[in-house]
Amino acid sequence: MTVRVTRTDDGLVLGSPATRPEFSAILEAAGAVLVWDVVTEEALPAAIVWDPVLATEWAWQIYGVEVTTALLAADSSPFAAVPGAALESARVVARCRWARSWWPASHRAAVPALDTRLLDLQEAAELVELEHLLDDSYGVDDELQKGLRAAEYLENEVPPSLPGVVAELIERIRSSADDRGIGLDPIRAEASEGAQGEFALAAGAMRAVDVGTDSTRPIAAGSAPLDLSRVAPGTADAAAEARWSVHLIDGVTVIEVAVERAPRRGSESAPQPLGADFAGVSLELVPNGASFSGRATVPSGILLTRPEERTLTIASPGYGDGWRVDSAALIDAARKALARALTEAGEGSAGSAFTTVAEREAAVRA
Repeated sequence: MTVRVTRTDDGLVLGSPATRPEFSAILEAAGAVLVWDVVTEEALPAAIVWDPVLATEWAWQIYGVEVTTALLAADSSPFAAVPGAALESARVVARCRWARSWWPASHRAAVPALDTRLLDLQEAAELVELEHLLDDSYGVDDELQKGLRAAEYLENEVPPSLPGVVAELIERIRSSADDRGIGLDPIRAEASEGAQGEFALAAGAMRAVDVGTDSTRPIAAGSAPLDLSRVAPGTADAAAEARWSVHLIDGVTVIEVAVERAPRRGSESAPQPLGADFAGVSLELVPNGASFSGRATVPSGILLTRPEERTLTIASPGYGDGWRVDSAALIDAARKALARALTEAGEGSAGSAFTTVAEREAAVRA
């Protein structure tokens, strides 16, 4: 494969990086960022290089030996790339990180949630192989801790579709941890074990709150699409819309807002509330069964505003204005990944860098 080299004021660009963050699987390496496009699924990544000399120390393990000349040359000549020894591990780690951030879990679109423990397990196992490539290798020990916690869960709850694969990853994690003198942190392990319980308690408590249960017919109602760049990963259903309705209750004008929750699987802690804004009125949406829901009083004249001013936006704390994510395209990419993962699982394959173990487990479970 021939890779084009472009020189910019900030450095070099190898290939054509994906332009949409939600379709970019990224690995930060020393002196460069590697970027795989999860839609086109090219085996070799594009790269944004700001320190060519530093990148020469490892880039040949991704692109083959000719990349070294291309990085140090004064011109922008293309080079012939071949898969290097570290390519598969690098792509798996990037894909795990993409899946954790962007996987569009959805009841509505029938996209199952990924098991975050499998992502933690596989990412940690492969990351150890890449330590010499990384921009910050100090985080490897922390990732191994996460991998060890995942191994503790999965050893007693092995996915029936992938017993051999998971057992091999667990062995790799524990062997690497032993070599580095890393043990399972009991405090972190206890916190992780309590995460599901906290989630269940929070969900049960919220169901008792009188949110969105009033029987009066709304005097106005509508919906608005979600922008997935503004909500935390795995929070809201990727294919859902936010729904709003205005009620007159005991002479008080009230707005109610609800958003369907995303499917969840793994050891995630209880989700944080979402923030909503309707025509300048802010309210908090709390987990309430299968949804996030909230209500607030509003001025009685709110429905006299122009329809185009009755906008509803939803955001997680700390998630500000960004770009609008193409949810349909993201869901389509996930469905294609699940179809491919199901084929790999049916063939008894240990998997490839094109899908993660978590995607293969989800494809079989679905």
